[in-house]
Amino acid sequence: MAAQGATKQFRTGQVGKLTTTGNAVGVAVSPDGKYIAYAVEEAGQQSLWVRQTGVANSVRVVGPSETNFRGLTFLPDGRFIYYVTTGNDATGRGVLYKVPAFGGSSQRVKDAVDSPVALSSDGNHFAFVRRDAEHGKDVLIVAGIKDGKEQGIAARLFPEHIAIAYAPVWSANDEHLAFAVEGSE
Repeated sequence: MAAQGATKQFRTGQVGKLTTTGNAVGVAVSPDGKYIAYAVEEAGQQSLWVRQTGVANSVRVVGPSETNFRGLTFLPDGRFIYYVTTGNDATGRGVLYKVPAFGGSSQRVKDAVDSPVALSSDGNHFAFVRRDAEHGKDVLIVAGIKDGKEQGIAARLFPEHIAIAYAPVWSANDEHLAFAVEGSE
């Protein structure tokens, strides 16, 4: 007899190489598992690519630039890829963009995004960390996908920091967020 909530069975999966050149630096899998988005680094520049999981050819959706793509993630319906760029301005702050998953123009979504974003399962909100050095704190922020309206929901005063290398994680029902905290020692 299976324990409550343990009714799903594991399936045998397949593992394969995404690229053979060793230059893929980030990856995201679409919610339906049919597509993979990844960044490619060549000659000091990065570009964003998408491929169908069972097909060997890829399509470039964002051309090469002197930036770093972080936190690639698909919108729950798979139509858009959200990503944070860093390194393309003097401030060093991240900028959140979205691009149609099968190509098109990138749209700037939000400035001063210092971590990868986490998209809620309903596709209505995203969460990220903003480092506020002027006030000596990091703030976990939830913003609306449609209106961009922000709400700070947690903060850590320096010398503690909310880890910005990782995206926060939504609970299955979108009611809670988990995030990592780094201490001063």
